[in-house]
Amino acid sequence: MELDSSRKYFGRGIRESLKYADTVQYYRLLSSSGSMEYYSKNYMAALDSLDKALPHLTDLHRIAMAHYYKGQSFRALGSDKEARSMLLKSDSIAGSINYKFPELRLAYEYLAEQYKKEQKLDSQLVFIDKMLDLDKELLEVRSLDGEISRRYDTPNLLRQKEALIRDMEQRHRRNRLYKGILLSGMFLLGTGLIYYYLRQRRYRLRYNELLSGNVLNETPLTVKGESADPGVPEAIFAEIIKGLSAFEQKKRFTSPEITLYDLAQDLGTNTTYLSRVINTSRGVNFSQYLHGLRIDHIVHRLRTEERLRAYSIQALAEEAGYNTSQSFTRAFYRQTGIYPSYFIKKLTADLKNSAF
Repeated sequence: MELDSSRKYFGRGIRESLKYADTVQYYRLLSSSGSMEYYSKNYMAALDSLDKALPHLTDLHRIAMAHYYKGQSFRALGSDKEARSMLLKSDSIAGSINYKFPELRLAYEYLAEQYKKEQKLDSQLVFIDKMLDLDKELLEVRSLDGEISRRYDTPNLLRQKEALIRDMEQRHRRNRLYKGILLSGMFLLGTGLIYYYLRQRRYRLRYNELLSGNVLNETPLTVKGESADPGVPEAIFAEIIKGLSAFEQKKRFTSPEITLYDLAQDLGTNTTYLSRVINTSRGVNFSQYLHGLRIDHIVHRLRTEERLRAYSIQALAEEAGYNTSQSFTRAFYRQTGIYPSYFIKKLTADLKNSAF
C-alpha cells in the first residue's frame, strides 16, 4: 500500500517537473522512483529509472545511493559481477564524502560473502572491518536496522574477524613454506641443469680426446736396457717384454680368467719379475695394465666394426674380457671418463651424420 502511494507520488512529481521543465527535480525524482521500484521487486524497472537518472545527478549522496540500488537490483537478478561493480562504486563514492547510510551495511555483508567464496581473505577482512566501523557509527545515532543488528552483532563480527585473521596467518605461513620449497626446488633444478650441462660438456671433450687417442696409454712396450729395472736381470727383462708383446698381439687379455700368476706361468717367470717389468715399462700395475688393454681393444673395435655398436653392454663386456656389464662399465669409465653407452651413441650419431 505504501509503495503504491509512493509510486503515485513519484509519478505526479515527475509529471509536474516535466511540465515546468525542471530537469534537476525530474532526475532526482526518477532516481528515487528507481529505488522505490527496487523495493517493489520491479528490478528491471528500477535499473531503467536509475540508468536514466544517474548521468544527470550532481549530488554525490544521491549518486552513491543510485549505485547502491543498481547493485542490489543486479544482485536480485543474479548478476553478481554487475552487482559487485555497482556496490563497490557506491562504497567508493560514499567513502569519498564520508557518507554513512544504513543500507550500505547490506552491501558490505554481500561483498564480504563474495570474497569469502573466492577465498580472497584480504578483501573479505576489509569489508568485515567496514561493517564494524559502520555498525559503531550507526548504533551511536540509532540508525542501524534492528534485524541487521540482531543477526550481525558486533561480537559475532569480531569473532569472524579473529577467525579470518588466524586463517590468513596460517595461509601466509603455508605460502612461505611453499615458496621456500619452490625456491629450493628451483635451486636444485638449476644446480642439476648446470651439473648436467657441465657433465655433457666433459663427456664431449673426453669423447673427442678418446677418438684422437689422447686418453688411453698407447705407448708400445720397449726394452730400456740394463737400467730399465735394477731388480730384474736384463735378459729376463727382455724375455718378459717379448712375451708381453705376444700376449698383446694375440689379444689374450680378452680372457676373463687371466691373472698375474697365470701370465707369469705362461711367460716362464715369476709374479714378482712380471709385476716389476709391467710397472717399469708401462708405469702401471698389472690390474691397470689389463684394463687399459681391454678398453683400448674394445674402443678400437667399436670405431671399426659397425655390428659391434649394436651389441648390448653385456655382450661388449664379454668381448672385452669381463664377466659382468657392471665391471666393464666401471673399467670403461675409469679409463676414458665416459660411459660405454654414451660413447656408442655419440659415435653412431657422428658416423651417421658424416655419411650424409
